Amino acid sequence: GVVESQFIRPFFTGDNVYPFTIGKPMLAVLPCDDESLISPDRLDLYPGLQQWWSKTNELWDENRASERMTLRDRLDYQATLSKQFPIPALRVVYNRSGMHICCAKLRNRRAIVTSGLYWATTTSEAEADYVCGILNAPITTELARPFMSYGKDERDIHKHVWELPIPQFDPRVAVHKRIAVLGSTLEKTVAATFTIDESVHFAATRRHIRDLLLETAEGQELNDLVFDMLG
Repeated sequence: GVVESQFIRPFFTGDNVYPFTIGKPMLAVLPCDDESLISPDRLDLYPGLQQWWSKTNELWDENRASERMTLRDRLDYQATLSKQFPIPALRVVYNRSGMHICCAKLRNRRAIVTSGLYWATTTSEAEADYVCGILNAPITTELARPFMSYGKDERDIHKHVWELPIPQFDPRVAVHKRIAVLGSTLEKTVAATFTIDESVHFAATRRHIRDLLLETAEGQELNDLVFDMLG
């Protein structure tokens, strides 16, 4: 069908986030504006969206496992969608599951984050660099693994990483500032220059980026600083 372009949004899953960088997003049709989900009584204002939503609802009703949730209920289950609005200019995102934690900055104010990722806002660019630096350090994954449950071929990261004694960012603390600087440097000099091949499995791409990061003096220093802080 034909849908108004304002309702076609990029969305990110755990499969297109890598250490310090993000890949090409997928696209989804979502009935929301820049502030919130559009109420049903406003759908008539957008003929393309209204027609698409009507057809999608029919398919949902025909194929859903139970009648407990409407399509709108499922789309915004536990407010995971509506909580994202209004979308901030800068977010940090990390994978919900996997063998290694990976974290990156997300600047797209139209982008939606799915349940495969956790996201948070930061008070500054430096704080975002600090969070990305800590979560992307290999030692963080090693230290957090005892808290994680193990599923098929991956671990459930969830919020278990925050059981580690990760201090809140304080720009007055020298080691915090250094971790932020190293995170920013690795993002710009390694991750941003890595060409992501969409035909390569995301886990392999993550591994390649991790290896490149650890080959640098900055990557080794970052890992050592995080170990001293958390170990």
